[in-house]
Amino acid sequence: MSSRMNFQMRQIVDLFCATSDGSPDDLRRCIDRGCPWDEPIPGMPSRSTPINIAAQYQRPENLAILVTKALQEGRPELLEAPDLSRRERPLNPEGRSPAYIAVQKGNPVCLGVMAKAGANLHRAVPHTWE
Repeated sequence: MSSRMNFQMRQIVDLFCATSDGSPDDLRRCIDRGCPWDEPIPGMPSRSTPINIAAQYQRPENLAILVTKALQEGRPELLEAPDLSRRERPLNPEGRSPAYIAVQKGNPVCLGVMAKAGANLHRAVPHTWE
């Protein structure tokens, strides 16, 4: 494996671990090192973005970091963007947004993070690709 591939794989693993299990400081360090915080993580079955992962694992502190970063970078669409395409899962074409995941999980702190960021929780339903 080339050193470039090793570096990319290390970033992917670091980002997933920092988002799902790490502390907010771990996630900040990972983002500061250049980990792709706004892109789907390759190798995940549903092409989930880190924001989706933080909502899925009910990590409100990490969710707040990623949501704030999305808003600072002018990417508010990431709050309601579905996590997969019909091409990737033709038998179950429903994509789940971070807002939908927060509603589905029902974690009040995660819901608060998403609501404060301006995500529309009333229309947080799975997106069916056609």
